[in-house]
Amino acid sequence: MLRAWSASGFGNIFATAPKPTCLRTSNETDHALKPLFAKETLTKPVMAAKVSLINIGKDLWSYLCRQIPPPVALSNYTSEAQLSEVLKSGKLDADIIVLGHHLDDPLKVANWIKAINPTTKIFLLRKPSDFETMRRDFEQTPSLGEGLELCSTADIKSLPSVLINTPTESANDTNINARPEESIPVLNKRAYLSQPEEIEVIDDLLNSAEIGFILLDSNQTITHLNLFACDLLSLNQKDSVGTPIGLAFGSDEHSAAQHLAIQNLINEARDNEERSSGLITVETADMRNLYLRCSVALNDPSNESSGMALIIQDQSNIIQVESDLLEEQARNKVTLELLKEGVIITDNNFHVVHMNPVAESLTGWPTYEAAGRSVEDIIRLIDSVKRERIVLPGKECIEDSRAVQISQNLLLVNNRNEEHTIEITIAPRLIKENQIQGTVIVIKDLSETRRLTSEIQHRASHDALTGLLNRQEFEYQLEKSIASAALHNVQHILCYIDVNQFKIINTQAGHTAGDYILKEVARLLQSKIRSIDIIGRLGGDEFALLLVNHTLDNAQRTAQTLVEEFQRHRFSWNDQSFELGLCVGMVAVTKDSPEPAQMLTRAELACFSAKDRGRNQIHLYRSDDDELTRKHEEILRAAGITGALQEDRFKLYCQPIVSLAVGNRSTQHYELLLRLTDNNGNIILPGAFIPAAERYGLMPNVDRWVIHTALHRYHETFGEKSGVHIAINLSGNSLNDDKLLDFIKSELQSSSIDPQKVCFEITETAAINNLTQASNLITELKAFGCCFALDDFGSGLSSFTYLKNLPVDFLKIDGSFVTDMADDTIDYAMVEAINQLGHVMGIGTIAECAESEEVVEQLRKLGVDFAQGYAMGSPIPMDGLKLLH
Repeated sequence: MLRAWSASGFGNIFATAPKPTCLRTSNETDHALKPLFAKETLTKPVMAAKVSLINIGKDLWSYLCRQIPPPVALSNYTSEAQLSEVLKSGKLDADIIVLGHHLDDPLKVANWIKAINPTTKIFLLRKPSDFETMRRDFEQTPSLGEGLELCSTADIKSLPSVLINTPTESANDTNINARPEESIPVLNKRAYLSQPEEIEVIDDLLNSAEIGFILLDSNQTITHLNLFACDLLSLNQKDSVGTPIGLAFGSDEHSAAQHLAIQNLINEARDNEERSSGLITVETADMRNLYLRCSVALNDPSNESSGMALIIQDQSNIIQVESDLLEEQARNKVTLELLKEGVIITDNNFHVVHMNPVAESLTGWPTYEAAGRSVEDIIRLIDSVKRERIVLPGKECIEDSRAVQISQNLLLVNNRNEEHTIEITIAPRLIKENQIQGTVIVIKDLSETRRLTSEIQHRASHDALTGLLNRQEFEYQLEKSIASAALHNVQHILCYIDVNQFKIINTQAGHTAGDYILKEVARLLQSKIRSIDIIGRLGGDEFALLLVNHTLDNAQRTAQTLVEEFQRHRFSWNDQSFELGLCVGMVAVTKDSPEPAQMLTRAELACFSAKDRGRNQIHLYRSDDDELTRKHEEILRAAGITGALQEDRFKLYCQPIVSLAVGNRSTQHYELLLRLTDNNGNIILPGAFIPAAERYGLMPNVDRWVIHTALHRYHETFGEKSGVHIAINLSGNSLNDDKLLDFIKSELQSSSIDPQKVCFEITETAAINNLTQASNLITELKAFGCCFALDDFGSGLSSFTYLKNLPVDFLKIDGSFVTDMADDTIDYAMVEAINQLGHVMGIGTIAECAESEEVVEQLRKLGVDFAQGYAMGSPIPMDGLKLLH
């Protein structure tokens, strides 16, 4: 009856081993396990049953030998021809026969055996694919498998148990003892060891060792392996003993490569009859690499049938340390080459061992030429001041075991006689146990650092455009000259120089031309003074000159020479030519002179006085000069204006502009007037600070403050739905501000005010002096919705001529005509003419300085549209209008 078994609960006998990647052989081995191969440790087993294995293969035969212990006896027939001879002779006396999976026609052989000995148990061993096919055939035709048991090689572990537990009719002591001794194979090492206690001690020692041991018999069957070998090769200790080494590793490609590496070592040992060793790289399941050194030692090199020992050492840590060391060396080499400092390594005799590229560049010596030479030949040092040779303190460094540094006045002269400013450090090179093995010399090139430092210092003390001293450095030199005047009782002359008409160049030719000509001005000034004199640019077109150790007469002659030179010189840019002049203010520098800033102020005041007298003038400062005193006061006021802007001490006042139409006394227009509060809270009227602000170019900043404040406070003062119009004055200086238009548009948008409620006022004089700029500004802002008024109209001699070029909305009749018009017929006629001209051109009219009801009545009779003055209302703070609106 057929029994087909495939014990699915059993795992695969083949252990999966890591993948070997390389093999290296050497002559390393170990003799420690040689006594385990001694033949005298084997004894004859006692047999109980007869099992014949037919054509099962060498590996499976070795496996079954290990798994089927005595008293079961095994015999193996390796070919059908051998089996055929036995069957023909009728001498097949086996109780159990296993037909291997290599037989082509196992059923034919099984029927032949049953015909000779019907009581023999027959097992058919098949590969998994053949097993399933044959099982189905047996199920369909039961007679085919009568008396047979079908087994799968996939469950080969189950076969030994089945064979051992299979009952047989001939398994008795007589039959067992009758088995020939020479057919007994080595089955299990524990069955043959005569002293199990001794072996157990050896096992314990081997299992506790951190070296892997695998013992093989002559058929390369594993007879013993310790736990460490199992861990390294991912083997199962119990299942591997008695297994051919090929089966122990498994059949996947990784395991096969690992087995091949070990097999090559075994073959090498046998071929050369000596020990062999190699390095195997194993990739573990968690993707780590293990580096295993495997050594094969033959028990008896002269006996081909002798066993052998495989000794395995884990050298992963050693290999990793070596790898890390090589990596560190490579990293150090890269680091050395990337350093910005030059590095030279020497031995104890101060001979060059290595140089990095920076050191090669600094010294001019390549490493291949410098190696072995004395470092004194490579590094030539001299004192930059004394120009004497400096000896490297190498011996001092080694004797004292400390680093030595040299940095002051140090120059390195390379083999091309080029000099580098350097800083050098020499340190002992220490190896393990703090032993000195030469020196490390670090050379830091300071040439670029010194150059950059010098350049930074030069930029900090010199004007970037002209290369002259800047204001800060000039003041420092002036301070030194004041001290020298007191120390040596000498006199210097300080000159403040202003270039006349320079702004015309920027306006007509652009700032690029202006910068070019400023540099030419600086060169011309330098060419006419002595080398000991000091010249600097204070800013813009203003220069300062210090004539060292000069009398006033000599200084005036020098200044006059400069003025005349500039009168003759023509400054050219492309196809344009410009004439420039100089105004010079002079002040003597003596032992009694005040601080540099005050001295510059005095010279500047003198220069202003020179400019007031026209072009190409020279003025000498005197302490009793009333004009200079007035200029000084203006400067102080200008400084006060700057402080007032920063401290928000300006105030806006409003004066009503009232319609003169009969029955309409409502106030819908206000002019915004500017006031300044001093540090004590007192109100200062515009006449006291506006001239200084205009002279010193501060009015654009003041105008911007007024525009921003007026627009952003409009809704708070008059209400969001108010119909009130406000008039804001613009100075003549602001008309030259290229960015004013964009500023006004931005403020109108951010304040959300209706542009139609905003009127800008410019004076007639400012409009005439800046006709193009004024016309463009008026046109742009009118397109945006704003309106314009021409203030102080009639004060200029050409008012009527220029009016047609200015598209204004209102004419504000100059107050000088309005004030006395009731008593002066000419003033009356002027007001009448201006009013008629405005109405003919469609322009509204506003009379200023309406101080009495009589004047107001005359203005109404003439048809003037609006009046402004104390008769209509006094100026009040803008914040005070909240109650009225």
